[in-house]
Amino acid sequence: MVSVGVNGLNSTEGGQAPTAYRARALLVEHHLKLWQRLATRGDGPLAHALTDTATGRPDPVDFRGHLDLEHVGLLGHSMGGGGVMQEVSDDNPRALPDGVRIAAAFTLAPTATWDFEAVTGVPFAVMWGTCDAVNTGSYFEHNRATTRFPAFKYTLTGGNHDFYNRQWSPDSGQVASRDDAVPGSAPGTCLSQYEDRDRPQVDQPRMTAAYQRLVTTNRVSAFFQRFLRGRDDLTPYLTGDRPFPGEGRPGRVSVDHVPGTGSGR
Repeated sequence: MVSVGVNGLNSTEGGQAPTAYRARALLVEHHLKLWQRLATRGDGPLAHALTDTATGRPDPVDFRGHLDLEHVGLLGHSMGGGGVMQEVSDDNPRALPDGVRIAAAFTLAPTATWDFEAVTGVPFAVMWGTCDAVNTGSYFEHNRATTRFPAFKYTLTGGNHDFYNRQWSPDSGQVASRDDAVPGSAPGTCLSQYEDRDRPQVDQPRMTAAYQRLVTTNRVSAFFQRFLRGRDDLTPYLTGDRPFPGEGRPGRVSVDHVPGTGSGR
């Protein structure tokens, strides 16, 4: 797994303009080009940028012949999730090098300003929490009838925006880490979001940071094993027909899914 840093983007732009997500999509493409060069020619900017985590010294690893860039999976959280969905949208004029193909996308609480853009060409999954105070994208609802590939939506009852990773969770001790859920009327509860006539705001039991990360890890790992490595045996776990071992707490995670309309089932 490779993590793409976006601190440079975060320091130069803000808000929810479409350009913020397009910039993230372009950054993904830029990194894929760098990795394609490293994997085929063994040179380029990344060739001298890798270090040994134990010693901190440069480590010129030879990646030639060791990377499968025909089966790339993208994972993004929050605005990063919006950038991932922008990258795989049907309207995005992708400029990927030869031998690179994005085969699946998983987004955690993806924010967006254009939820109606079609995403029909790759399997994708969206995860969100009912106590998430950030407005998340409705990609599943907008694409469920037209996508040619399987699509999934995971709803975490009592989940919030910041517990998907350790850095944003309060127990990390990091500056600005927090629980973004709106407190409910009783201890240990949070107020569900998106109040309207059909979905009134109600108290829900909070999902702990550890459990939210467990649920996330299970589904992200199974999703990419299924769609990058062909693990059909994991499909029942992704659809909710079979529970993940060790999770317990039935009913805290609900699943919506569609098989897709074409050959990507």
